[in-house]
Amino acid sequence: MPAAPRRVPATLLSDVRATLGEGPLWDAARSRVLWVDIKEGRLNATRLDGSTETILRVDPPLAAVALRAPSGLVLVGGETISACLDDGTDLRTLASVPMRPDERWNDAKVDPAGRLLAGTLTETYPDGVHKVFPPGASRLLRLDPDGSVTPVLDVTLSNGLGWSQDGRTFFYVDTTTGGLDAFDYAPDSGGVSGRRTLAAIAPQDGLPDGLAVDVEGGIWLALWGGSCVRRYLPDGSFDAVIELPVSLVTSCAFVGPDLDRLFITSARDELTPEQRAAQPHAGSVFIADPGVRGVEVARFAG
Repeated sequence: MPAAPRRVPATLLSDVRATLGEGPLWDAARSRVLWVDIKEGRLNATRLDGSTETILRVDPPLAAVALRAPSGLVLVGGETISACLDDGTDLRTLASVPMRPDERWNDAKVDPAGRLLAGTLTETYPDGVHKVFPPGASRLLRLDPDGSVTPVLDVTLSNGLGWSQDGRTFFYVDTTTGGLDAFDYAPDSGGVSGRRTLAAIAPQDGLPDGLAVDVEGGIWLALWGGSCVRRYLPDGSFDAVIELPVSLVTSCAFVGPDLDRLFITSARDELTPEQRAAQPHAGSVFIADPGVRGVEVARFAG
């Protein structure tokens, strides 16, 4: 019988109660965690003492943030991918990407060679009430340093992204598949091939969302509706779990000078008033000591 997953405790770091917190990223140069509140259009910065400030606010949605080389930030939102200074000023467009009807940006991350991969989701309400994600209506796109935008995959609800330490395996979540996938990744071109499912998550356990990768090849996967972050090993086995007092867990990132702490975001926007009362810290950010270091996320090279 397989060993029971290791349980890792987490603590509340900042009771910010975001509407849809997402996309955390460690900014080592300024000792802060950057993350977005998608539906409020806020770019937030949280320090490891829990202090949090909004450093930029734009028209929502603001789906993701990345670091830019040699300094500055990249923002993904609206119909653009933009750049700004580290303090959120001097906002300017890097690339324009027209969105299809009902489509918006979602998670994004920079690959080890300095390319930005950014995905979208498409949500419709055919009966005016119930949300539907049309199969194959969304995209995973790549922004190269020269400013060109290249389609990578047609998907349904693009979410978590990450790479192995050697940059040759790409981990990816198309949420509606209910799985954590891996691809062979070509470091020279950014091409993907050899798609396979590493782990399938039962619907009652939650929906796969954002992820972070550690130096041992473990993938820490947030489960929307699952009240936890799980660690899966490269062979797909379920190794560890971080249980949280909120149900809508959205993403995670390794943070701190040694990248040895895990920062976790959450949401509250789809909770009923009764659920919000039962989960007073929904939308807040949490931190855990996972017992392993993370893989450093690269800066966009364009």
